[in-house]
Amino acid sequence: MKNEITVPEITGLTVQEAEKILKECKLEMYINNETEGLDKQNTVVTQQTPKAGITVYEGSFVYVDV
Repeated sequence: MKNEITVPEITGLTVQEAEKILKECKLEMYINNETEGLDKQNTVVTQQTPKAGITVYEGSFVYVDV
């Protein structure tokens, strides 16, 4: 059985920071509008689904817009 994880707030963070936090929480990130050559160090997450505070299972995806 998978563990339940509370989704962290990643909106406003860079893609690189958000990826690190999600990985530590055992969650995956999918960038909805990713472009080739995306600068993960300087591109900021503008929206996330599910929102922070929602409970999901370990290994779930958090979908983000940049």
